[in-house]
Amino acid sequence: MAKIDLIINNGFKWFNKDNVFVKGFLFDSNNEYFEKEKLVSYFENVKTKEDLLNKISNANGLLTACIKLSENEILIANDIIRAFPLFYTNQNNILHISDSVSEILKSIKEPLLSPLSKNELLASSFVTGSNTLVKSISVTQSGQITEFNNSEISSEFYFNYYTSEENLASYETQRNQLQSNLDKTSERLVESLDGRKAIIPLSGGFDSRYIACKLKELGYTNVFCFSYGKLNNNQERVTSQKVAKELGFDWEFIEYNEKTVGNYIKDEEFTAFCEQFSQFSTTPMFHDYFALKHFKKNKIISDNSVFIPGHSGDFLGGSQLYKNGNIKKEASLKKIAKSIIKERFLLTKLSSESEKEIISKIYSQLLQESKKDKSAYAYSIFEDWEIKENLSKYIANSAHIYDFFGYEYRLPFWDNELVNYCKTIPYKYKFGKILYDEVLRSTFKKFDVDFDEGKLLSPKEFKNYQIRKKIKTLIPNKILKKINPETDPLNYDFAQSAMKEELKKNKNFSENKLNSGNSIFTYWYINEIEKVLKSNKK
Repeated sequence: MAKIDLIINNGFKWFNKDNVFVKGFLFDSNNEYFEKEKLVSYFENVKTKEDLLNKISNANGLLTACIKLSENEILIANDIIRAFPLFYTNQNNILHISDSVSEILKSIKEPLLSPLSKNELLASSFVTGSNTLVKSISVTQSGQITEFNNSEISSEFYFNYYTSEENLASYETQRNQLQSNLDKTSERLVESLDGRKAIIPLSGGFDSRYIACKLKELGYTNVFCFSYGKLNNNQERVTSQKVAKELGFDWEFIEYNEKTVGNYIKDEEFTAFCEQFSQFSTTPMFHDYFALKHFKKNKIISDNSVFIPGHSGDFLGGSQLYKNGNIKKEASLKKIAKSIIKERFLLTKLSSESEKEIISKIYSQLLQESKKDKSAYAYSIFEDWEIKENLSKYIANSAHIYDFFGYEYRLPFWDNELVNYCKTIPYKYKFGKILYDEVLRSTFKKFDVDFDEGKLLSPKEFKNYQIRKKIKTLIPNKILKKINPETDPLNYDFAQSAMKEELKKNKNFSENKLNSGNSIFTYWYINEIEKVLKSNKK
């Protein structure tokens, strides 16, 4: 017996007909656009897993499809960044599928917290694989088809980012190819907007700046940009305003202070946000939360506006290659697993036993995928893991904040055609984002916004970056702020102070375990989850 509860219908809504349930939008192989009721028609003739595999492999967009073939057979397919994950449990021969973990918890008599998942989240802000914080509840993954057939559950990745082939064309040819892919991506973005107001969270970085420039280049003028954080000592604010002004777009800055932040810990809306955003598998990321509340309260933007954050162009460009231990073409899977632990699981101090357990899990994940292409480059195996774990579950997942407040969003850098091109960019052009930055800056020059704010380190600067990073870990946070007041431009320390005070009430909490400011979020969230699970025990 199967029960399907799809209840989250804020910005993006579920549409269904007969046995087909879908959410999101897509362009097919002929570049035809599908959304809402039309999106259902794209999947209505799916009769087998092979049918779904063909459909989802040729779908370019943000979407999830759930197909009920019979009472005993259900198929689920996610896009390559898993914009709308589904959760499931199989207890007493009853399969329960939902987009809300809280809904599934209602049918579990004694939900138990997974110690391994808890340690993963505390150290990295997310839980890896198909696991969640609750032992009996699993989740679908990016680029994956999951099949439920009677009591059997199986899954396979139809999309992978690892590669054993690099583009052999000349640098000039590859520059033109990347520009062409970015152009087509931007054109699809504009078509999907359909004249609605485009809202760009415009940081000081390159990615959101590029989105703004391409909209300007394509003549899309219904654009609103914003930034937030500290009013002073905030270069991101200065750069954001400068870009918006040069492009002629409306811009607003929302200062994060006592008035805009308030006592959110006791706010029912914030509790609901954390529940919908985190789903017992990732830490709440509320960078935009207070800005969105400001927009809603003051009715600054229309309800059909579409948010367009810049996640995660820098990844496609290659920034992760020097941020994550400098993995080359050849490296053992164990070395990759240890490098991931060192660079991605550093929010809290893990015991040696917990660290070994997580390394073992990551190694198993890498091993399983590497068997499909034994000649795949080591760095691309890491990149594949990064997409399926950190990017889909933490970075891109942050876009759910727009959905929570009732807005649709787009992630143009996760256009399938663009992503599939970028995975073959040679390592020598990825390291330091050489090719990517040159292509972006050629567009910036057209609009006089080609300044260095937002530029990531070059390979030559990387060694100094590593040394500075190590030194910073030895200096107390208070001293760091005096040395460089711009270390917290978005005013996170102030925003998370309420969480910190709440944690101090827990006798088991110790600040000595924290390695960064983001650690507060993870500990606070785990603390809240333990309360929820305790209250759910029947």
